[in-house]
Amino acid sequence: MLRTPLCDLLGIRYPIIQAGMGWDKEGMTTPPALVAAVSNAGGLGCIGGSSIRPEVIRERIRAVRKLTDRPFGVDITLPKMEEVRIPDPDEVKKEIEEKYPAHARFTGELIPRLGLAPQPPDRKSWVKTPKATREQLKVILEENVPILVIGLGDTAEVVPLAHERGIKVMALAGAVKHALSHARKGADVIIAQGYEAGGHTGTIANFPLIPQIVDAVKPKPMTRIGTFSSRITLSCSRVAFGVLTQ
Repeated sequence: MLRTPLCDLLGIRYPIIQAGMGWDKEGMTTPPALVAAVSNAGGLGCIGGSSIRPEVIRERIRAVRKLTDRPFGVDITLPKMEEVRIPDPDEVKKEIEEKYPAHARFTGELIPRLGLAPQPPDRKSWVKTPKATREQLKVILEENVPILVIGLGDTAEVVPLAHERGIKVMALAGAVKHALSHARKGADVIIAQGYEAGGHTGTIANFPLIPQIVDAVKPKPMTRIGTFSSRITLSCSRVAFGVLTQ
């Protein structure tokens, strides 16, 4: 039977989780209809929330709840939480030209060669600052989403806040030291993500990474994202799939 202890922990029927992907401005890589469909089918749907405004995360959560009464999650990333100054786009352009002149020259030549119109700097887009991340987290906690997925960053601040509300925390790890850190800080599930899943958590491939993390965090549930390979790496509790939608 396709069932593991993780199913009981998360309240799902099958150990299959739809990854909360996406870094587009609207966050529509994982629309509510997809998230709800996965949860209704017995897996765990997950909203990719890292790149979208807090108020839009709230809208997506409520939209999913209209489509399913099954567990689902929201995935966000956690930058360093010290406040920083956001540079002006003109400053960034100047820095690129000074530090990476070959790249700036290549881009400057390529745009007219392809007949593209130069684009003015984007000064209106929402920026994921530490303050904005806290606002995202506040919405997720207020909405009592069943599962919070941390795609990158330190879980120390968020785990106690989530657990106070009965929210389970899953955290991605690209190395054994990341997995041990998440486990010490109380994450309920460790997600091993090798380089094959996009590379944002590190440069280690799944084949060596997964068995090492399994051994390091036992008996805590461990899952994986990235690839299917030998039976050795299948000693985890579930697999997460990334899906692109149009």
